[in-house]
This record gives sequence, structure tokens and C-alpha cells, in this order.
Amino acid sequence: MRSKFLRMIGLATVTASPLLLLASLALAAGTVPGFSLTPQFDLTGKAAPGCRLFVIQAGTVATPQNAYSDSGLTQLLPNPLTCDAAARLPQWLLLMAP
Repeated sequence: MRSKFLRMIGLATVTASPLLLLASLALAAGTVPGFSLTPQFDLTGKAAPGCRLFVIQAGTVATPQNAYSDSGLTQLLPNPLTCDAAARLPQWLLLMAP
């Protein structure tokens, strides 16, 4: 009975391992709410087409941070990001620190 139980635990561990790997990969990227695909406005409340967003590393004042257009973090975006004609920034994702 004990060996059957241990085999069941081993099977559960093997089955759950890929799920944990997928969950950890899914949490590898994140974005900042309120910026992506949302119109950006200037100080007077007017839409700001062509505005730029410089993405920098947290805790620094000028160290660039890579931004990506896909959740796999393979498609690098330019830095700074530029708003389109409707004053919207593209969807962008960042590598989250562990």
C-alpha cells in the first residue's frame, strides 16, 4: 500500500512539474497598467500624438530597460516608445525581477 501511495505521489509530481514551469514562464513578463493602448494626454488635457515614453530600470535615473511587444520577451521595442496618431502607446511588456 505504501509503495502504491509513493508511486501516486511521484506521478503527481511529474504531472504537476510542467504546470509549474508554465506558470513560472507566464509570470516572467509584466506591464504597467494605464499606459499600453490607452490615450496619453498633455498637461492641458489634450491628446498627445507622437509623445514618447522612456523606459528605464527601477532605482536608476537613466539606465534603459528593454521593453518587448510579446509575452515571450523576444520582440524588442525601441526605447523610447512613441505614441501613435491617436496618442496611444503600443502594448509593451517588461521582464519582471525574481
